[in-house]
Amino acid sequence: MALPRSTGTSNKVRLVRAAKRPCIGFIAPSGQVLDLAAFERAVAYFNERGYRVICPVAVSRSHQRFAGSDQVRLRALHAMLGRAEVDLVMAVR
Repeated sequence: MALPRSTGTSNKVRLVRAAKRPCIGFIAPSGQVLDLAAFERAVAYFNERGYRVICPVAVSRSHQRFAGSDQVRLRALHAMLGRAEVDLVMAVR
């Protein structure tokens, strides 16, 4: 059986892939976040502009003047770098 020939008008269905929302992963590799309210505003800023944001609990930790011990901060960095969905790792302080 032969398929009908085109009459010049296109009735093709166009499939459009939904754009992936870029993902930002926040880490605190150095000093602790002193102003959590300002950090929450920054997260809201990026969310409102279409970014997905990942904020691990390590961002709000503190050890002396740092955002956790050296080991905790290093593990948080490696964990964030290992996440396939993260497009950008951003340091906070």
